Amino acid sequence: MIPNSLLKERLSTVKNRLDEQGLNFLVVYSNGSSSGTANRTHGYLRYLCDWDSQSAPSVLVLRLGKEPTLLVPNSYYQQLAMENLWFQDIRKVSPTRLGPEVVSILQPLVSANEKIGYIGRAETPAPLYDALLQGLPGVEWIQADRIVNELRTIKDPVAITFHRRAAEICDAMFETLTREVRKGKKAYQLQADVEH
Repeated sequence: MIPNSLLKERLSTVKNRLDEQGLNFLVVYSNGSSSGTANRTHGYLRYLCDWDSQSAPSVLVLRLGKEPTLLVPNSYYQQLAMENLWFQDIRKVSPTRLGPEVVSILQPLVSANEKIGYIGRAETPAPLYDALLQGLPGVEWIQADRIVNELRTIKDPVAITFHRRAAEICDAMFETLTREVRKGKKAYQLQADVEH
């Protein structure tokens, strides 16, 4: 688990970058990690608040000067997030209501012709994005992936520790495969051994 102090530091850095870009808000759409390489969004929420919604979508809303808001799809995820995250505004919102909920959060704060940073556009369902466009007319949605991407390329000591541990696990898996394949096992048996 990533320490909250590091996550708060990351968010502070992101908010400073947003401010430098003239952006007061960032909306991050994320599919969970269960679809593996079929999505590219869950890494953003992992980096920003160490959240993974597994098989469901989530949305993180950042506002300069305010605590984050996380939208999750059901009670289970809400409880899990409340137990693990440091901020309190974690809302259960059905996937069909994500867009209107983001609008309700931002509408009182956003002025006409304001720019809002957005991450996850390529994976955002059309109804969600349409709700944002209709609910916040005049707002310009700015692709903000690069802001977080630049920060993610520099690995802090915690990230390096995770990478080293993952490398150790991979090494153990390949050593197991090399050893067990010589025993003439069938593919499914090898797969079970490697996974074990």
